[in-house]
Amino acid sequence: MIPRISPLLLVLVLVAPATAGIPTLLADTAEKGGFSDAEIIDAGTSAQARIYEAESKGRQATVLGIARISASPEKITTDLKSRNGLLKSPSLQLIGAFSNPAKMSDLAKFRMPEADLDTLTDCEVGDCKFKLGEEGIGNLEKIDWDAPDAFDRVNALMKQGMLEYAQDYQKRGNAALLVAVDKEERQSFAEGSKKLTGQLGLSLKLIPQIRDHLNHYPKAGIPGAQDRILWTVRDYGYRPITSVVHSVIYEAGEDNPVDTLVVLKTVYSNHYFHARQRLIGLWADTEDPNVTWVGYSDRLLFDGEVGSLKRRMLQSGVVKNGQDRLERLRKEYE
Repeated sequence: MIPRISPLLLVLVLVAPATAGIPTLLADTAEKGGFSDAEIIDAGTSAQARIYEAESKGRQATVLGIARISASPEKITTDLKSRNGLLKSPSLQLIGAFSNPAKMSDLAKFRMPEADLDTLTDCEVGDCKFKLGEEGIGNLEKIDWDAPDAFDRVNALMKQGMLEYAQDYQKRGNAALLVAVDKEERQSFAEGSKKLTGQLGLSLKLIPQIRDHLNHYPKAGIPGAQDRILWTVRDYGYRPITSVVHSVIYEAGEDNPVDTLVVLKTVYSNHYFHARQRLIGLWADTEDPNVTWVGYSDRLLFDGEVGSLKRRMLQSGVVKNGQDRLERLRKEYE
């Protein structure tokens, strides 16, 4: 059962000096997420993150986070638009951004984790530890695994595949997303993504257009939203995960109950995740416009064959990653 804050305790939290200026909507979300009064107070000195909910069968989990930052939402938003600050944390090994249209030089720093080589040597349709379509698995069959340049050839195939995937997504949006044939049950990244987008109740309450923007990209979406397609390699403590991420940064304006909304939609992961969407809201402190409250949610849909031990390890890593990235952002403005 998710712990709840009593109305009396919530009142005490909100009048405390560290939290007196927390926006009502974020305070309500923190309460529903099970944050204690102490955790909300501590958000001013150390970022907080926790598992909010997980399905009994373990296919889905949600992480919530909260932090208080000594900078205005406008300042933070400007910085985020010029770099990838919200993606940086100790779990991040490599990162890059695709041009529009994407080009091979965008992947100059990419190098496939060597641990992935062993997972690819015996891949076949319905039995592979790497999320690939039929064409990708067919390309692997052409590799001479005993050749001294086997890794370089596979790395080149991976880069070419990521490039074409990003280019296709930039042209066709969800219609371009992979249907993975690595397991007996084929998994569509588009279906997984739409499922999570449909659950973004907070984003719909804040910015009704965000759902259509995500589902209908690259067609005209929210005016003023900044779209970027990124690639990352992260290690949550089990096996490095290579992902392609659609980042949307939107300055909501005065008519909305949030200053800036950031959505990170994972459109491909080579391990573990069937879908993933992160939502970050920036609110000005109600008493000090030069202070920002950050609300963070990370909704995960795991691969159906990820066992309970791996799920717990990945969930722990994702919680720590959320807290680390909020803490890194918070410290930048101390």
